Amino acid sequence: MNKILVNSVLDPSISQPWTAQSLDFLQSSQRADSVGIVAAMAPNQFSAHTPVCLYGGLKHFNGGSSYTFQPAYFAINGEIFPFFGKTLNIATQPILTINSVSDPGPDPLLFSDGIFRNVHMNYYIDINDGALNSGDANYVDLSFIHSAATVDTWHTVGGGGEPAFQNGWTGQPNVFFRKDGNIVTVRGRALSSGSHRTLPVFTLPAGYRPNVTNEWSFASQGVGAVDTNFSGWIGSNGDVQLASSGGADVNITFAVQFTIL
Repeated sequence: MNKILVNSVLDPSISQPWTAQSLDFLQSSQRADSVGIVAAMAPNQFSAHTPVCLYGGLKHFNGGSSYTFQPAYFAINGEIFPFFGKTLNIATQPILTINSVSDPGPDPLLFSDGIFRNVHMNYYIDINDGALNSGDANYVDLSFIHSAATVDTWHTVGGGGEPAFQNGWTGQPNVFFRKDGNIVTVRGRALSSGSHRTLPVFTLPAGYRPNVTNEWSFASQGVGAVDTNFSGWIGSNGDVQLASSGGADVNITFAVQFTIL
């Protein structure tokens, strides 16, 4: 039996020997506790194979392809892992990977076969841009469970580091968007001339876009205090578009919410 040597254990009063089976039993017990915690916190979303964000983890758009992710606790494959926050550039998609690092205090331990091994492993989540591999989780697949304290801040279109207005559209005075968990809200008042009224107002950044085109219709007030029927749609590419039933300039007050599945 390949066991840890007694003089390599920090607490010699612990019964020996420690075997791989003993360590696995303790770790399995911890996994069972984690499953119970996640199931209690998120009974509607919980599945041992569904990634869940228990707290934090929201993504903030910095401009260009740069995003900042809040520190968080994620539940993946029935276990709970910390994430310490990160800023990175995203060209493809944000992927959650389970990483580990040994504890330099007790490790490495000397086994009876004369080989030193790391056995005290701390597991954590890292987020990187790239392809989804086995054992990883896609950020867009997360279900979020957190308090209002972690709600995304309002992003002002045309502001510093935020998406710009396009095609002659302007804010009257502003257009905003934000994400609370899986719910995205876009609201404000926008103005454009008739020739631009079917072109995108602005483009939502990745992470704020619907999976399929989201369409709606409503009544608002056009230029000259004339009530006009308007329609709007947000494409899966993030383009936010507004149009009126008439050919006059468009001055639209609107608010829409959609869920990222």
